[in-house]
Amino acid sequence: MTREGALKIAIEALTQWSQGKVATAVVLAAIAKLEARRPTPRRPPKRKLSSITGMRALKLRPSNVRPLGSRCHPPDIEQEYTEVFEEREIAAYHEAGHAVIARALDIEVACVAIIPFMGRIGHVWHEKASPKTEILITMAGPFAEARFTGRLLCAGDDEANITSAMTQLPEPREHYEAKAKTLVAESWRAIEIVAEELLIGAGRLYGPMLDLAICCAAPGVP
Repeated sequence: MTREGALKIAIEALTQWSQGKVATAVVLAAIAKLEARRPTPRRPPKRKLSSITGMRALKLRPSNVRPLGSRCHPPDIEQEYTEVFEEREIAAYHEAGHAVIARALDIEVACVAIIPFMGRIGHVWHEKASPKTEILITMAGPFAEARFTGRLLCAGDDEANITSAMTQLPEPREHYEAKAKTLVAESWRAIEIVAEELLIGAGRLYGPMLDLAICCAAPGVP
């Protein structure tokens, strides 16, 4: 079986698991097939993360650009490098928001990833939840991203999911926005830790590793 075939099986199993159609063992078996065909990731050194800005990735300055023979890298490479890191950072905080709040609401999470797939850079697979819980999990992503970037943007799948959930709920949207914002604020340290793990690791965390990262945010844990 090719890696593409294994990936397709894993995605299908995760989707069915989130809908309550298959057992966790089926998902783990599918993931094991995928992992067996995954090349060893190249972990970026931690020095690329700045302790001053929390989890922000390195932004290239002119002094970071090295000559290549007698020629230097063109300036647009610096800009592209910075943009790629910023996009990945934002995705990490966004998906960490979804995943951490899902666990805070006692919803099982199979996997959180910041790996491009089907036109999206980030994904969270979790078990099916009630509309009230689902809308809080969905809103947590944009609010975590907004806390990190200073800009609130809710669009695409998140907005579509929120609009769909609101048709089944009696309270106004503002009620759930306020609650989601509070949940993100209360769980911010856990969101930071999960985002950092996504950025410096392989770009994905499965359920047990996600729970371990969240535990590291408990009071008294250095």
